[in-house]
Amino acid sequence: MVSLISRNSRWNLSENYVLNLHQLSLNLIFDFLNYLEDSVCLNYDPVGSENIRIAKKKRTTLRKIGKQKPVEKIFMIPDEIVKISKESYGVRLQALI
Repeated sequence: MVSLISRNSRWNLSENYVLNLHQLSLNLIFDFLNYLEDSVCLNYDPVGSENIRIAKKKRTTLRKIGKQKPVEKIFMIPDEIVKISKESYGVRLQALI
């Protein structure tokens, strides 16, 4: 699935970048299923509307000044989300108790 997205995207996305975002998404899903109302994802824009708006604005601005459109790392992924993949759920559960 990841390679299909990389190949068929209208932007030139590396497979590693798509794979990383896919893994972060899965981690957030598991976090939500395990912690429900305490899940990290509930602290953020649920459909990414703000990040999509920011990305479009950056691409438009760069196109107007004649530069190549950025396709990766346009927005910051909060450390709180990145950290989920680096900790076991048992550790997170102990922190919530």
